[in-house]
Amino acid sequence: MKLDLPFVIAHRGASGSAPENTLAAVRRARVLGCRWVEVDVQLTADNVPVVIHDHTLARTTDGQGTVASATANELAARDAGSWFGPAFDGEAIPTLAQLLQVCREISLGVNIEIKPAPGAVEKTSMAVAAVIDATRQPVLVSSFSAMALRVFHAAAPKVPLGAVYRSLPRDDDLRALAVPVDTVHVAAARLTRTDVARLAGPMHRVLAFTVNEREQGQRLRDWGVTAIFSDHPERFSGLGT
Repeated sequence: MKLDLPFVIAHRGASGSAPENTLAAVRRARVLGCRWVEVDVQLTADNVPVVIHDHTLARTTDGQGTVASATANELAARDAGSWFGPAFDGEAIPTLAQLLQVCREISLGVNIEIKPAPGAVEKTSMAVAAVIDATRQPVLVSSFSAMALRVFHAAAPKVPLGAVYRSLPRDDDLRALAVPVDTVHVAAARLTRTDVARLAGPMHRVLAFTVNEREQGQRLRDWGVTAIFSDHPERFSGLGT
């Protein structure tokens, strides 16, 4: 499957102007002219993939406890918007299926980052694979977990993969993945022009997170970075959406 990425990908949706990882955030990204969004996915107690970043609920919802200990119905009753502002009161935690449907309707590609809870790598990856229909919309699946990428690839070998790193990967790190990856995701602050040249090539494209200043985005593009993740995609008008 061909992976046609814009330079700017809305990080957790347009999370600078709407509550992250919500339908409001992906819709806002589209209004701002984005063609792709990035979201985080975890698994509920009843094995439903839902869109939320933290393993715990307290930061971005009115709930307590962990995502993994709650059912999909219990999470659907949580408010995931009022923390951001009163205009988003009642915004829900979407399931991955719900978010993909909305993104299909408004023509958004989706980078799904698998963020499995401890001990849930295999079942999270399998559940994500079961929801995705890559023939219906552009999708990239990424993770910090090499095991998550391997399990997902076995279940959905045609879906492009991205490997996410907290520190700069060595060539040996990429070979150790044991699955083909299309993109390598690295913290923008750690990258140099030399790093981009080493990591990029015919097999990999370099994606940088999280970039919210236009000057930094311009520099990364000049170095050969394929795409940046930004909370504020509107700041990069003219650099490519």
